[in-house]
Amino acid sequence: MEFKKLVIENFRNFSSIEIDLSNKNVIFGMNDSGKTNLLFAIRYLLDRSIRNKGFIKSDYHKHDISKPIKIQLEIDLSDREEDDEESLKSSHSRLLISTVAGARKNASLDTFLISLEAMYDEKELFGNPVLSWGSTLDDLVEVPQYGTRSDIDKIFQIVYVNPAIELDAFFKRNRKLLFSDDTKTDEDVALEKAIESSIIDLNTNISNLSLITSVQSQLTDAYKSYRKEDLEIKIQSEISISGYLDNLTPYINWNGDTQNYPTSGDGRKKLLSYAINHLISEKQYSSKVIIYLIEEPENSLHRSVQVSLSKQLFIQNIYEYFFLTTHSAEVLYEMNNTQLIKITNQQEATGHSSYYKVPSEFSNLKKKLNISLAQSIFYDRVLLVEGPSEYYLFSSIFEYISPDFEAEGKYLLQVNGINFKPYAKLYRELGIEFFVKTDNDLKASRGDKHEFSPIGFNRCIEILDDNIVAKLNNYRIDFSSKEERNQNIKAKKEELYTMEYSLVSQLNSKRLYISEIDLENDLAKVLSKSERNGMNVSDFVNWLQSSKQYNMLEYIEGDLTPEIAHKIVKSEYFKVLAEFLDYE
Repeated sequence: MEFKKLVIENFRNFSSIEIDLSNKNVIFGMNDSGKTNLLFAIRYLLDRSIRNKGFIKSDYHKHDISKPIKIQLEIDLSDREEDDEESLKSSHSRLLISTVAGARKNASLDTFLISLEAMYDEKELFGNPVLSWGSTLDDLVEVPQYGTRSDIDKIFQIVYVNPAIELDAFFKRNRKLLFSDDTKTDEDVALEKAIESSIIDLNTNISNLSLITSVQSQLTDAYKSYRKEDLEIKIQSEISISGYLDNLTPYINWNGDTQNYPTSGDGRKKLLSYAINHLISEKQYSSKVIIYLIEEPENSLHRSVQVSLSKQLFIQNIYEYFFLTTHSAEVLYEMNNTQLIKITNQQEATGHSSYYKVPSEFSNLKKKLNISLAQSIFYDRVLLVEGPSEYYLFSSIFEYISPDFEAEGKYLLQVNGINFKPYAKLYRELGIEFFVKTDNDLKASRGDKHEFSPIGFNRCIEILDDNIVAKLNNYRIDFSSKEERNQNIKAKKEELYTMEYSLVSQLNSKRLYISEIDLENDLAKVLSKSERNGMNVSDFVNWLQSSKQYNMLEYIEGDLTPEIAHKIVKSEYFKVLAEFLDYE
């Protein structure tokens, strides 16, 4: 069983939204964009404790009660015939199929829909949720209902994990579920009898304390001063075996230490609460499909613990089905085979969804790729650059021109290479505006050192979403020495840039910017000789490229001024920065 699509209409800040899903879903966006409302839509559909409350007027989008609230979930059951006994997906598909019975139609056996519709009743001041399901929208049947329960509740169990979960209250509330009678062994029963006998002796000894009997006698005399009766006041200890669970409290015992310590620290308390929640869910709902709704788990957790939580979510499959809201890149550290859902626009919420699978070429660098992506997807606009030289220069320029650029939803990302394509694909699907600044690289053929591929242009062409531009063919460059080779390659890059200027303009219109030669030459051509410390263009370029990171940092710290920063952004060579910053 796999979740495929969620449709929400006329609910809270969602006028109409359609989002692709998977079994692991990460929901992100600015504060108050609708992330919690999306979780509530799922809870109304699949959680009877929420659904039975019904809808009030403010649940309807812009209070428009003339139209119903609609929430629809599409599920893929194509794995239903898999024989792998360990496959949770196939067993869950079979559970759903066995429960829905005749609601499935032969015309669409691989797809199943669950729908909620609620028309507002102005007399009752209430929107009553009506559930239906079936194989197609045109042929839905009402879900059987038994009082406050329905057949949907036989299949799904929603477990909501609150960001402000409190260990002590949570543990007390769930003690009986954790220590249920069905887990007792014969040894437990024998121990309980011994405990009961010990408690009887304890109660007797407490009641026989002179401290107790003295007060007991005094109370009897005081009572009889009000009313003469043939009685005595007795003070009896009532420690009871039935209440021994009431006094249980989780403690921490460090290995090698004989003492127990209170569970302290918000982070540790939260993790223990998560562990209790998971254990209870498995014990209580083992026969159901458990769907975790986890809201901002990073609160109170150190970054290293957030990474550890990421492994639980994405690698160890403790959470088979979940919807997670987060603002943390660390929580997404291990993400793979995950649906990323970005909610935008607070007043009229819209959604963009992209299924993210770590590209095969990054399989050994998954964490490196993920942390870069995860840091950037929380922004609305991203500028992708190749390496540290571009990153140091551009971030320093931004500090002079637009120091609050990140607060404005803009992000500068160094991809540590030239593989922009996986970033561009994801950003495009998530509705994130992205820019690329790259060098006009030529790469020599392995078989012929005089044949060069224009990989700088071709990597930009690969990123174009329309695929109507053909890649450029290889070029031949003749040379007889290393010095002549470098000179001729540089000349060929300049010639190529001029010859393909219409393509350059087309790339720019798609926010893809390629240097005439490379970053260092771009910078050298913008600066005057005095701004290059008296060096000519070639010497300045050679100096920057001789020790890229170190010398670029030396230039930035010693020579970059606000005036030069503005000069760079205004130039044709760096118009990507002007576009990215909305520079005027």
